[in-house]
Amino acid sequence: MSKRAYEPEEAPSAPSKRVRPSGPNDLLPGLHSFCYISRLSDEILLNIFERLSLEQILSCQSVSHRWQQISTDPELWKYLYFIRYVKPRLAHLHARSRSRVASREWWDKETTQNEGGSRKDWKQLFKVRHNWHKGRCAVSEMDISSLSSRQEHSEFPPKSSFWEELETPTTAPLVQFDGRIFISADREVGLRAWDIGCKEKGRHKVVGARQFRLYEQGWELGEPTALAIDGGEINPNPNIIVGFGSGGVMILQLHPMESVEGNDYGFYVRFVLPPAVTPARIIHVTYSYPYLLTLDVDNYLRAYVFERDSTNLGNPRPLATLQAQALRGPCNLTLRRRKIGLEETVTASIAYSMPLFHGGWSVGIQEVVLDLTCVDGISRTRIGTSSPRTYSLQLHPDVVTPNVRSMSVPSASPTSISYSHPYLLTSHRDNTLTLYLVRSTDKEISIGQPRRLWGHTTGVARAGVAGRGRAVSVSQIGGEVRVWELESIAAAVGKADAEFQDGGVVGVVESVRLENATPSRAGKQLYLDTVPRAGPLAVDWIGFDDEKVLVLTREYERDKNVTLYDFTF
Repeated sequence: MSKRAYEPEEAPSAPSKRVRPSGPNDLLPGLHSFCYISRLSDEILLNIFERLSLEQILSCQSVSHRWQQISTDPELWKYLYFIRYVKPRLAHLHARSRSRVASREWWDKETTQNEGGSRKDWKQLFKVRHNWHKGRCAVSEMDISSLSSRQEHSEFPPKSSFWEELETPTTAPLVQFDGRIFISADREVGLRAWDIGCKEKGRHKVVGARQFRLYEQGWELGEPTALAIDGGEINPNPNIIVGFGSGGVMILQLHPMESVEGNDYGFYVRFVLPPAVTPARIIHVTYSYPYLLTLDVDNYLRAYVFERDSTNLGNPRPLATLQAQALRGPCNLTLRRRKIGLEETVTASIAYSMPLFHGGWSVGIQEVVLDLTCVDGISRTRIGTSSPRTYSLQLHPDVVTPNVRSMSVPSASPTSISYSHPYLLTSHRDNTLTLYLVRSTDKEISIGQPRRLWGHTTGVARAGVAGRGRAVSVSQIGGEVRVWELESIAAAVGKADAEFQDGGVVGVVESVRLENATPSRAGKQLYLDTVPRAGPLAVDWIGFDDEKVLVLTREYERDKNVTLYDFTF
């Protein structure tokens, strides 16, 4: 907005005789001469708009072209974004004596100018955050079922010959989402990539496809069992990492294609890691140049480092190999970079769940700091677990008895686990989630007391958490999707250990159910559950960014859906 003051024109001399106007349009010059608001400068109007409510600002956009320009000024919406969403968070995270300093730091860092010189759209950022807070989104669906699986299966899923029970698939399709590109992998159709922001004939555009061959560069890799997207900076050509049942790994790069020619397009194979001598199925894989981490079904964690440039990877050097004696239940493998000055530390983290001897479940995290200068590739490692303060004897971890004194200890086994420092979140079949806050230093890692999160009315199938304290969970039956703001828990982390009472929750955690967030296919046989401990609509995966949420559901093996919830509508 221009800082130059608004210079009004000289007032015309008063007429000698008052003349009655002949029409309504002739009133405008006379009224405009007495409109003192129009004489105010843009800076003064901008200061006035900052004191109006959101509804009043939106109404001012339709008054005139000048008011419309002022009411959409980036500085105005940056101020509104700060007052509505940033200032309350800073007031909780910092003491009163430091809140002003933190506010100034945020204001100086979050400029209205992007690095490329374009203006940052603070109004759109405010709109997206407002929709998240209210649970408002546009819902659409994508069908990613493979043609071969559709043709092979009949209208009803097969039944076992002895028990006459419906059989559910043991493996789910592999999917990933990086905010713009959605990737799917299965053995029938191979790799496929969709551009979420682009549509053709009402459908999301497929920008890449590639079949998995029986032999890749002379190696028999088998079927894909793990999928990941490069966790580094946002890249228009992201790296895709696929793990296979033989223990091999393939790294591909996506070059989105505008025009489609042939069956294989868009994916370029950069590197193939041959299968291990003793084949072991890869269950987790992550990559951030120059590090590649794999976790197989035998609980071996292997770290590799590429010593050539990022364009020509070459053969990696084995950096370290670790084995977990017992890794039970869902786990989460992440690779975190932290830069202090000129030094950068790379930490591999494994979050896992474990049953307690006296009943219930807990979680643990092992961090491995990778260092190329060390002989074994590891500079240090640290382990932290969450140990509840009070609990009584319980015979089976999955059996809920009234003898459990601690309401904060989850009794049901976790259905999923997600870790994004400092938040560790698990979902359970007893309609709850459990939140842990993680503290990590150079010497040790500690996990705080569990906090139960309530809101779902059925068992929670999947949950995911992002670094800024935003979490998304989806229920097993009906596809109910809820969003969570976890920063209120983090606000009280300093005094939580001293003031935490058993069974209580420090801070207020609010969840919002997404409006119109029930997929059209979720109503099929909603409560006609003929499969023990599993519904006909299974939730296999959940992913999200600041603007969208994607949920993968399947109806047995023949029907696989991706439901897209868009908060930018």
